Amino acid sequence: MMSWIRFRKYLAVAALVPVVAWASGDLEGKLDQIRQLNYTGQIAQARLLLDQLAPTLRATSSAAVEHALLDAHNLALSGNLDAGLDSVSALLDIPLDDLTRTRALTLAANIAAANREHEQAFGFLRDALTMRDRIDDPRTLSQLFSNGAQMLAAAGEVQSALALGREAAQAAQASGIAREQCTAGQRLAWVKQLAGDLDAAAEASLAALAYCRQAGDRVFSATLALQKAELLESRGDRLAALEYLARSRQLFADAGYDRGLSIARLREAAILADQGHFEQALVLAEAQLPTLAQARLWDHLAEAHGLVASAARQLGQKSRALEHLDEKVIAEQRQHERERSHRLAYLQIALELDKHATRMAQLHQQARREALLRQSREQDSQLQRLSYLGAGLLGVILTLLVVQASRERRHYRQLARRDALTGLVNHSRFFERLDQAIKRSRARDQALTLVLGDIDHFKRVNDQHGHQTGDAVLRRVAARLQASFPSPAFCGRIGGEEFGIALPGLDTDQALKDIENLRQSINQQRRHDGTIRISMSFGLAQLRDGDQLLELRQRADEALYQAKREGRDRTVPARP
Repeated sequence: MMSWIRFRKYLAVAALVPVVAWASGDLEGKLDQIRQLNYTGQIAQARLLLDQLAPTLRATSSAAVEHALLDAHNLALSGNLDAGLDSVSALLDIPLDDLTRTRALTLAANIAAANREHEQAFGFLRDALTMRDRIDDPRTLSQLFSNGAQMLAAAGEVQSALALGREAAQAAQASGIAREQCTAGQRLAWVKQLAGDLDAAAEASLAALAYCRQAGDRVFSATLALQKAELLESRGDRLAALEYLARSRQLFADAGYDRGLSIARLREAAILADQGHFEQALVLAEAQLPTLAQARLWDHLAEAHGLVASAARQLGQKSRALEHLDEKVIAEQRQHERERSHRLAYLQIALELDKHATRMAQLHQQARREALLRQSREQDSQLQRLSYLGAGLLGVILTLLVVQASRERRHYRQLARRDALTGLVNHSRFFERLDQAIKRSRARDQALTLVLGDIDHFKRVNDQHGHQTGDAVLRRVAARLQASFPSPAFCGRIGGEEFGIALPGLDTDQALKDIENLRQSINQQRRHDGTIRISMSFGLAQLRDGDQLLELRQRADEALYQAKREGRDRTVPARP
């Protein structure tokens, strides 16, 4: 465990910075000056003052603790999230009063969430919320509740987030501090937008924006302007949306907040594309890709790649469009992984809270029972009724657990139908779906073509470049297949380097054209695979009268083998 030793070491390192002249005022005034610089986005100035003040502080003083909180906040604002989290964690390892510990836990939860450490973030939030009844400072409660609302909303618990967001707004109002009303209002507006209540979200955004301007908080003002632009865009008012985007960009630029600036520019690119300015939209969206990728903002990165792909397609740049479609799929997969991680972290903490509440309820019930045993028969009867109630609650809890277990079993059955490496359906599920598609096609008198494809000389890729590179090639081929053949078509990985594609509604001629386009695009050198060039062979077979699954598959197999025999890197249709 950390102790005062680590905290003193933090101050000792900071003490190496030379001391220069300060603005006039007492120690509290100096700390407040740093706080205001952090809030208004003047991060570098705040860092200079933090380093100057450190040598004047005693390690165990309340001013040193406040300095550590401001230091952690400043590090996080400057993008150094790991260092910020280390700083506040060191503070949490020393004895603190309830108010200071709650503030430190709230800050730690906020930084951990921004650093995608979801389990750790919810752990800090849980510890802070257990102390809420011992805190009467509205400013601290506002910060705790608004951060909690944001984290719950991101985990998919929108209704719980709304309830906590309203408590944050009430606490901020009670504090009378414009900055707290700004923060709580912005997060409540965002949660209302997620809940689909756009009118309430617009009203909350405007109210919060006034407080943010009063507080001089550039980042939150810019965020609210961005939210307002998104609401206006959703209602079709693009001119007004562009005005708010211009305000948002300027505020983000003034604060030096590159992530927010890139998101605002991405929204502008989306509006340009809607207006038919595809070349401008493409250039603007593509320019945001490095910042969004570096910040690991996978949802916005996926949107940017999709926007570039759409604009490139409109401009006739098909190869460029396909490349960005591949990148969009990869970013979406990473976003889904993040959302699952976030959700699992929330559920784990929620389960721990439920266990804690159950233990407390059991202890309370035991103490109550012992007291009732010393009382009259009437009180004994009351105890019996309470026991029945407890049994009923336990029955409800057990029922809920059984329902949850049933849902989890269904989830794992679904996972068992997927290929873990590529995300495509596996061999069994693909041919199960193909059999169903054959029956539907016959019932509707509709064409259906089965395509079997195989990566040429794939063993050579593994032998020369290693299995990790081979896995990357398989994933990218799978992503290209999914992007090229949307529903009602479906794809599967049916062997090591063999893939299946079912094309309901397409005859051999139509399917041959699409597969040839795919094969030629795969031939092009991929920048993600270095110097590796791959090719694929394909065999096609159209469903004939009287064909069953085995006959259709056998004909497609024979066509694939013929493509291999004829030299690979080609597409061969089966004989009619």
